[in-house]
Amino acid sequence: MAKKQKKPGKSAAKKAPAPRAERKEAPPEKANEGRKFSIIGIACAAISIIILPILFGPLAIIFGSMGMMKGDKKYGLIAVILGIVFSIASLIAGLYLLSNPSMMPRI
Repeated sequence: MAKKQKKPGKSAAKKAPAPRAERKEAPPEKANEGRKFSIIGIACAAISIIILPILFGPLAIIFGSMGMMKGDKKYGLIAVILGIVFSIASLIAGLYLLSNPSMMPRI
């Protein structure tokens, strides 16, 4: 069997591979700081279904975006989306009920 010969000028030692660039995520304490705002935003979105969608919908969007800026991207985005969807849905439902008096509940 023929042996492979080393080419001159190349060292026998292997070079260590260059380290890969790691994803930079928010530190856990920073994500927890934004989590407060995100949870408040989700709560405001849930409240906007029942009462005052004009007030609580934008509050959900504001608190959700504050949570995203503070490091909690996932729940902050959920709060923003829920704030938009729930406030629009409850405004449409309110306008429908006001335009059809027969649909209004009797007290």
